[in-house]
Amino acid sequence: MAWELIEVPGNLNISLQDSTVDVVAAKIDPKLANTLIRDFLIKINKN
Repeated sequence: MAWELIEVPGNLNISLQDSTVDVVAAKIDPKLANTLIRDFLIKINKN
């Protein structure tokens, strides 16, 4: 899967050089997302 920039509707289109916040996002399969969240919740509930 290739990286892509996505514009959020309603937000101004500003250049990346003016950015003040680092954001990382990824498209992943919903089943994988569920597995990751469940594993995370199990780990934090054990503590």
